[in-house]
Amino acid sequence: MGGFKNGALWLMVLAVLYGLTGAWAQAPLNPPHLSESPPPDLEQIDYDQTLIRRLEGNPNTLNPLFRGSAPEYAVLELLYDAPFVFDNHMRWRVNEDVVERYEESADHLSTTLVLERGLKWHDGHPFTAHDIAFSFEQLRDPQVPAGANKASLDAIVSCEVVGDYEVRFVHKEASPVARVNLSFPIVARHVFAPVKAEDPTLTSSDLAVRANRHPVGNGPYRFVKWADDERIVLERWDDYPGPKPFFKRIVLRILRDPKTTLLALVKGEVDEMKLTPAQFAAQTSSPEFAKVAVATRADQWVTNYIAWNMDGSNPFFADVRVRQAMTHALDVEQIIQSVYRGLYSPSRGIYPPGAWMFNPEVKPLAHSLAQAGDLLDRSGWKIDPETGWRTKEGVTFAFELLCPQESSTGRQVLTYYQQALRSIGVDLKLRLIEYATLRDLRRRHEFQAYYGAWVTSNDPDQDRGMFHSDAIEGGANLVSYRNKRVDRLFDKARATFDFAWRQQCYHDIHRLIYEDQPFTFVSVSPSLWALNKHLRGVRFGPRGPFYWHPGPRDWWVKRGAPLRTP
Repeated sequence: MGGFKNGALWLMVLAVLYGLTGAWAQAPLNPPHLSESPPPDLEQIDYDQTLIRRLEGNPNTLNPLFRGSAPEYAVLELLYDAPFVFDNHMRWRVNEDVVERYEESADHLSTTLVLERGLKWHDGHPFTAHDIAFSFEQLRDPQVPAGANKASLDAIVSCEVVGDYEVRFVHKEASPVARVNLSFPIVARHVFAPVKAEDPTLTSSDLAVRANRHPVGNGPYRFVKWADDERIVLERWDDYPGPKPFFKRIVLRILRDPKTTLLALVKGEVDEMKLTPAQFAAQTSSPEFAKVAVATRADQWVTNYIAWNMDGSNPFFADVRVRQAMTHALDVEQIIQSVYRGLYSPSRGIYPPGAWMFNPEVKPLAHSLAQAGDLLDRSGWKIDPETGWRTKEGVTFAFELLCPQESSTGRQVLTYYQQALRSIGVDLKLRLIEYATLRDLRRRHEFQAYYGAWVTSNDPDQDRGMFHSDAIEGGANLVSYRNKRVDRLFDKARATFDFAWRQQCYHDIHRLIYEDQPFTFVSVSPSLWALNKHLRGVRFGPRGPFYWHPGPRDWWVKRGAPLRTP
């Protein structure tokens, strides 16, 4: 019996040590082999493999004109090739697999684009300049609800077809971001012209729904099938004119729950997933995980925030003092430690550290319930001694905050926040909804507040639509933010080729928007990922392992690695 007790005690000691250090079989963090480039001898690559990706939710569409969510981008970047791309440093590039010639005029007021000959869509139709012009027309059409994808086209006067493979763009003004504005999504004219004739919105008719769910692309993989809330299947397009895709098939499984996804990863049923902070901190050191996968951590440009609707449809958030009070009430450090396991960092505004437009002089508003209460008092929201809630002119400060149910941490963050606000007399009513529903409500400005995250754009001019007052109606300025100084700075920044001047403009924009607090900026999240240990060619950028070129197109597996069955 004594031996059993001593053995049990020893096992307990080992368990504690293992829990603290993961010493038994801890998977290495950011192992060098993960980013290994394809070998010169391509015979070493297993081209018959199936890659099983994870989608956090169901796409709303597979029409790139309406792209807006991470699941949509994840699928579309494999289905479509564009003339222009961004690399993992967010640098704009001409896609040489698509473009034969690219020229900017000496005065920077026009751009000529010549496509490679012989490019095709997946159904065999030629990919030509007519497709580019047609897509441009749809994005400019107010009847087509393309949201943020319209924003960058305001600076383009026209898109003229010069020949079947040549198109000429005319710009409103000479601008350093003119080339970035050309990076709009392109669809096949022969597919959508009949849809347009029947349905000007490209969204409502049966023909439109079918076209938006059965995409005809021109990228390395072609669409096979889409089973809602289950999976999307793509297969290698053998006629692809660029480098041969490394995987024969890509299956994108729709797995909303991180716990279920991690179990599937350990079982070999999925090859990659974004980890929650809790998973990264506590579960990547288990022997079961190390046997199958590796963990990665990298910086990225992702900001978590709470948005305040300032359009006057609610009595709360038009007042900057109220918005500042909301930020003072949020204990970011507590959230980082309790929810994010110390892995995230506090956000200091619209641009993250490491981005060239980030203003290092911006200091975060300190957590202080006393300051929050004082600001609310000064804005007229006084505590009712009978109820304990704040009221103003007979209205109780009670608002609804929407949170996408797909968010693994949103509910935890907002539960802490809800408790803090209650302590100063503000009633936050939390409502969990699907992201697709939230996106529709945001577009129609039918919300009081919502929790979300955004990835900083390739160029800060692309964020103009989120904050410029001319993008409130029908644009991406979802919170109805207005500041004339910010408007002027965005306009000036797009009109100069002097990098130092542009940078100063965005530094000022960063500072002014932080002062106005149209959002409560919560945290900057790193890229926390788990990947099957047999994967190679995986690299990270400001958007994580995806949403830049070539991204997952460079992933590969050595010959002899075990096959995965979807």
